[in-house]
Formats: sequence, C-alpha cells, structure tokens
Amino acid sequence: MQKIRLLTSLVLVLTLCPLGKAQYNSVNYDYETARVMGIEYNAAASAEMYYDEQVKDILAKYGIAEVAAAGIYASKHLDRTALTDLGILVDPAENHYYRRIYRIVSVKIIPGIWDLSTLLLKYPHKAIYWGSYLVKVCTEVKSLCQQFESV
Repeated sequence: MQKIRLLTSLVLVLTLCPLGKAQYNSVNYDYETARVMGIEYNAAASAEMYYDEQVKDILAKYGIAEVAAAGIYASKHLDRTALTDLGILVDPAENHYYRRIYRIVSVKIIPGIWDLSTLLLKYPHKAIYWGSYLVKVCTEVKSLCQQFESV
C-alpha cells in the first residue's frame, strides 16, 4: 500500500514539474518595463512618506487646537457660570444695597449726565458755566464707586 502511494507521488511530481517549468519559461519579462515600474514604485513610496509626514503634522496641530478649544470652552463656561450665579444677591441685605446703587445711578447720575450733555450741546459757549454741575456729577459717580469698592 505504501509502495503504491510512493509510486503515485513520484508519477505526479514527474508529470507536474515540466508544466511548472514551461509555465515559468513562458513569462514575458521586459527589463525596460521592470526598470520603469521600479522608478514609479520608488516615486510613489517617497510621495507616500511625504504625505504621511504632512498628515502627522496636521494631526499634531489638531491636537493643539483641541486643547485650545477646550480651554476657550472652559473659560466661557466659567464666565457664564459667574454671570448667572446670584451669589451675594440672594442675601436680602446685599440685594438691598445693590438696589440702592441701581436707584442712585438710574435716578440721579444718568439723568444728570443727560441734562448736562443737552445743555452743552445747546449752549456750547456756556460750557464753562456747567463745570460745577459736571464736577458734582463726577463726584457722585466717584462716591458711588468708592461705596461699591468698600463692600
């Protein structure tokens, strides 16, 4: 049984080897085409390396941009949180103080500045006479700012 297998294997090898050889000999190998293909392969490989470096550079910059965008987002988020946090305005005493400042500004200082501006536009030659009024308004603003700083 083993002899039959060996004999069959030998016959197959001997019949298939000439086919493989004939097949290999029938390949048309053009040296000029192979040279040009080698040059093109090298050019493509160098271009691929160049573009790979470019992509790596872009990805590195995107990483930096992601960090910067996260920092900007965090900054804006903290700004919004600070503006929407009522903080000391929840305390009735502090809230009363800020309402008092708002009334002083809206009832006394801003209308005074509007009146002074109107008078200065109507009578520019009398601007020197409105100096004391301007000093009074500026003093009130300064006083208000000092009160605000002392809180």
